[in-house]
This record gives sequence, structure tokens and C-alpha cells, in this order.
Amino acid sequence: MGCGEVAYRRLGDLVFLTASPGSHGWVEADLPRVFSQVWSALQEAGAGVLLERVFGGLDLAPAVRAARTRAACERGVGASGTLSFVEGGGFAPGGLAGLQVIAARGRPVALAHDRGRLIVAEGAEYLALSLPGRPDGGAEAQARAAFRQARRGLQAAGW
Repeated sequence: MGCGEVAYRRLGDLVFLTASPGSHGWVEADLPRVFSQVWSALQEAGAGVLLERVFGGLDLAPAVRAARTRAACERGVGASGTLSFVEGGGFAPGGLAGLQVIAARGRPVALAHDRGRLIVAEGAEYLALSLPGRPDGGAEAQARAAFRQARRGLQAAGW
């Protein structure tokens, strides 16, 4: 992964993983290696993904999704759920600035809808909801819509 690194820290059942390319950034050709190392680290930690964020240009989104899915299949782990993209500056066009993953140790449970991830651990359940789309309207309308979607997601997950 060039100058980059994948690192994680466990805090109880939770695992916080970051992958960063160093000062050079990643390009599309780096993605299979990056995701292979990410999935390897998660397997080593014995954790399932709750939340994934990719920091970089949206033009790489199809290649990121393909590399992520391919690496997960090669390792026999599930790669369902929504992948969030955070677009910003400070890196070369077409580059990827980094990845952030919040995971949990436990047993993944399939949800009736594909709007989140649930992991059941001993004495705890971890649920991360993915709220699709961005509603029209100002900040207040968007906040209300997000809370409505969250309530529906929690109810659908049995919470």
C-alpha cells in the first residue's frame, strides 16, 4: 500500500480502523490491495463492519465498491451495507485520502431491510443505520426526514 498503513484499536467489543495512504494518496490501482488489507485487519480483530467511510473523490466510487466487494469475497466475509463517501479537497483528483471503519466483535445479524448493520455481542447489540438519500428542503426539513428514517429503521430492526 505504498506509504500508507492500516491500523486498528479495540475498545471492548468495538474496533476502530483507519487506513491512510500517507502523503501520496491512493489511486484506483491501489484499491484491491487497500481493501485486502482492511478486510485482513478486520478478520484479525474478529470484527464485523458497522460503518464505513471513504474519503476521496466521488469519481472513484464505482472502483471503490468493486475493489471492496472483490476483497471481501476473496476473504469470505460479507460486504453488505452502505458505504459512505465523504468528498473533499486536499488530495489529487481521482485520489483517495483514506478510509475509516467502525466495527464490532460479535455475530452479524441480517436485517429485513438493507439500511444498516446489526452485530450482537455478549450483553450488547450494535446497530448502525444507513439513511439513504438527501431530502429536499433546508436543514430543518433534512433533520426531520433523517429522524423519521432512523425511527423506521430502528422499528424494522426490532428496537
